[in-house]
Formats: sequence, C-alpha cells, structure tokens
Amino acid sequence: MAAGIGVLASRSGFIFLVLANWIFVYRLISREEESLLKTQGESYRAYCRAVPRFWPALKPRVPSGNLRPDWGQAIAGESFVWIFGLAELLVAITLRPLAALIAFPLGFLAHFLITRQIQKQRSV
Repeated sequence: MAAGIGVLASRSGFIFLVLANWIFVYRLISREEESLLKTQGESYRAYCRAVPRFWPALKPRVPSGNLRPDWGQAIAGESFVWIFGLAELLVAITLRPLAALIAFPLGFLAHFLITRQIQKQRSV
C-alpha cells in the first residue's frame, strides 16, 4: 500500500513512506506475535517456525485445517471495502462527488445491518 501511495510522492517521500510503513508493520507484527504466543502457546510457536514472516511461501508450510469456510462472514467482512470501492467508482463514472456522499453512508448502513444480522444468526 505504501508503495502505491508513494508513487504520488517525491523520490525521498517514496522512500520515507515505504520505510515508515515497513517499520510500522514490523512493530505491529511483533506485537501481534507476542499476544498470540501468550494466548495460543506452543502451537503458535511451531506455526511461526514453519511460516515466513514477511514473504509468502511458494508451497504450503502447514497442513490445511478441517474447518469449512464461512462465506457469509467473509462477504460481510469484506463488504465495507467493496462499498467504498463502489462509491469511488460511482464518483469516477458520474464525476459528481455528491454521488459518493450519498452512496457511501447508505453502503455503510447496509454493511452495518448485514453484519448485525449475521451476528444475530450466530448467537441463536
């Protein structure tokens, strides 16, 4: 993300954005790993040994789990990003920022109602 935004900056700004983002993400990963080690224990420690920290592995490093994906949760979780993207697309097509100012709050409300409904179904 920083590299994508950094393209809009000067050369030194690009380097600063990428390095600052890398430092931030590295510290965030360290903090999350510390928390997960406390809650998950040795199983998470084994996972950390098997999986690279920053770069994706070309081959699976851990066996797949037995759980089936919960597509409702996945769609609800990503709906906010899609709503934002659709609002931006609407602005690009119509060239009217007011369209996004209307679409984004309506989309946010829809996202909130969808996630709330899913949470209610899970608690039943």
